[in-house]
Amino acid sequence: MARTLAGIRPLLGHIVYKPFKPQNPGKIVEVIKETEYGEIVKVRWLKDLSETTEKYLNSFEALVEDTERKAVNHRSALEATKKL
Repeated sequence: MARTLAGIRPLLGHIVYKPFKPQNPGKIVEVIKETEYGEIVKVRWLKDLSETTEKYLNSFEALVEDTERKAVNHRSALEATKKL
């Protein structure tokens, strides 16, 4: 599962996505407010170039890392299965 931004200070330019919607990544363009429970940020979305204010986001870069790690595991399982 991809890491959320909770506990990670969001930086301008960080690539993020809304939970369960990784098909539409966006980039943090402004940190609006830091609260006790996290930061409120402005995000510009790739799909329609709109900007919205968001609080709960996941790291797109962490999702890519996780997907690559899983792909390596699947490839090794595929090779092992072919040897049966």
